[in-house]
Amino acid sequence: MVSRVVRTSIVAAALLSAEAAGAQGNYRSTPIGGRSALMGGTGVAFGRDGAAPFNNPATIVAVDDAQLAFSVNFYTFTAFRAHNWWAPGPVDRSKLGDIGPTGATLTDLEFNALPSSLCLFISSTVKSRLALCLASTQGNTFSFSAERYDARTADGRTTRQAQTMLESYSRFVFGPTYAVEINERLSFGLSLHGSLVAHRAAHNAIGNTHGGAGAPIASAFYSGSRGDSAQLSLIAGLTYTFDNITTALALESPSIHVFGVGAANRYTRFEGAGESTRTTAVDGSFVSATPLRASLGAGIVGARGIAEINAHIYAPMGRAFRAELSGTTVTLENGVAREEAVRVNLAQNANAVFDVGIGGQYFLSKSMSVLGGVSTDLSAVPAGGLRADLFNYYPSRSQRVAVSFGAGSHGEGDELLVGTELSYAWGERIAINSYQLPPVLDQASHRTFVALFIVAGSTSFKAIKRAVQDAADVIKKPK
Repeated sequence: MVSRVVRTSIVAAALLSAEAAGAQGNYRSTPIGGRSALMGGTGVAFGRDGAAPFNNPATIVAVDDAQLAFSVNFYTFTAFRAHNWWAPGPVDRSKLGDIGPTGATLTDLEFNALPSSLCLFISSTVKSRLALCLASTQGNTFSFSAERYDARTADGRTTRQAQTMLESYSRFVFGPTYAVEINERLSFGLSLHGSLVAHRAAHNAIGNTHGGAGAPIASAFYSGSRGDSAQLSLIAGLTYTFDNITTALALESPSIHVFGVGAANRYTRFEGAGESTRTTAVDGSFVSATPLRASLGAGIVGARGIAEINAHIYAPMGRAFRAELSGTTVTLENGVAREEAVRVNLAQNANAVFDVGIGGQYFLSKSMSVLGGVSTDLSAVPAGGLRADLFNYYPSRSQRVAVSFGAGSHGEGDELLVGTELSYAWGERIAINSYQLPPVLDQASHRTFVALFIVAGSTSFKAIKRAVQDAADVIKKPK
């Protein structure tokens, strides 16, 4: 019985689908399929839960019966710290004088809910499987609302700021997967996926400096952008088993763009050291691409569990995003308004990325197991890629490492997994520099700790039917 449980739990499912700008720069930002996260992001060789179609479609032949797989990543706790947040760049001393604000560190704590995935596995024949899946495969949210900063400057003046920043990026993926067992050793699978990307960003700041010998100075900054893009991609996968070892290869094609729209606007104003107001509003087309992905996996099945190691290569082919926008800019200076037509073509490349994941599952009994793993999530944003353009597609450049652990309960036709992933990230993030006139976007270094709490599992239609019948029996014949 234990060997059967180990076999049916040939597990993990889930490298994320190759998302071109994962969280606009990290391809493995949001785990789908809780088993994948709990086993260090593995699943190229062993997979049978809701992430398998997005990872290596060949692995869904391991599903024994018609199943409904789900994963719910309930909440994340995030601790964010940036030492130079309120003063992220140089001071415009020609207008502001000898300002040297101190205590410019920001510490922010957040709780966020994350989306989930759902897959329906169907046995089409004895040796083939069909899956219909939908999942939020990427998600990035940074919320910093109604915050304030007060400090004394080096020359005895008072400086104050008020800020609100809202950034989000999501990729929703859906489509069919088909896999066939060619023989006892070799399996092959294909996934055809459509995806919808939504990018949103809003950065706002008001600054005031007054007192002392200098003239009072006020400034305001607002920048907003949005982009929606639809695309198609194809994933092909193979698994080959000899003895108790399975090797695997999965390839995802670069995406094919279908449709996309975008828009951006920006407002800046300052007074007290001269006076200027500028407003820009543009709209047009938007493309968010996915790169070529190649994943290699190897796993081993033992008497009481499994272990797996994966390597993932993301090789962008062309631009990670592109926005062609047109509109107007209005400038007010010295009581005179000047309007001009604006056309901007914004685009950025992404670096190639090499990530690894190592994980395993050990069965304490036929009904209980423990899982764990480690993984990397390196940034695809090039050095200097946090550009202060109108769109701000890349809001951060972060390197991340994670460790995960959890426990599983396994029954006849269903299972439940509960655990956590702890990760640490470091790098840079876009910040507003109110000590330039007009204010500009700059970047602040950050350190971020995230705790992700995961509940995931699957159930068979037989188990659902039994539960419905039991409930009906209780209603008809209560004890």
